[in-house]
Amino acid sequence: MRKKWHYALGQVLIRWIFRILFGLRIKGWEKVPKEGPVIIAPNHRSNYDPPLVGAAIPQREVYYFAKKGLFTNKLFSWFLMSFNAFPADTERVDMAAIRKAINILKEGKALMMFPEGTRSKTGEFLPAQPGVGWLALKLKVPIVPVLIWGTHEPMWNH
Repeated sequence: MRKKWHYALGQVLIRWIFRILFGLRIKGWEKVPKEGPVIIAPNHRSNYDPPLVGAAIPQREVYYFAKKGLFTNKLFSWFLMSFNAFPADTERVDMAAIRKAINILKEGKALMMFPEGTRSKTGEFLPAQPGVGWLALKLKVPIVPVLIWGTHEPMWNH
C-alpha cells in the first residue's frame, strides 16, 4: 500500500527535527515487517512518542490510538487523523476504538499500542497492561517491541 504524500513528508521532517532537538533514538523499528498485520509496542515517555515512532518506521504507515480529548480542536484533530490517529476514551473500555483497532489489523495494517497503557510522567517504565497481548492473541498478530528514548527531555536540558 502506498503512503499518503503528507504522511511520507511528515515522517522525514519529524524524524530529523527530533533527532536534532531531542537526540531521538528508536530501537526495534527495523524489525517491523513491510507488510501484513503487526502490533508495534513502544514504551511511552512523552506526548511526542506516537508521531515519532510512526516517523521512525519508513517501511509502513502506522495507525494509533490517541486520547479522545485531543480531538476537540478541529485543526489539531485534522492533523492527528492525517497521521492515522483515532480517538479512544482512556477513562473506560472503549469498544468503538477496540473495533477500529481490530479492523486495522484485519486489513493487514500496522497498529501502534503502548503496552504501558499510558504515558510515564517520570520517564521510568510502567507495568505493562493486558491490551496488547490480548489483541495479539485474539487476532494471531505478531508484536514488535520498540524502545524509544530521548523524548522525555530536550537535549539542551542534559
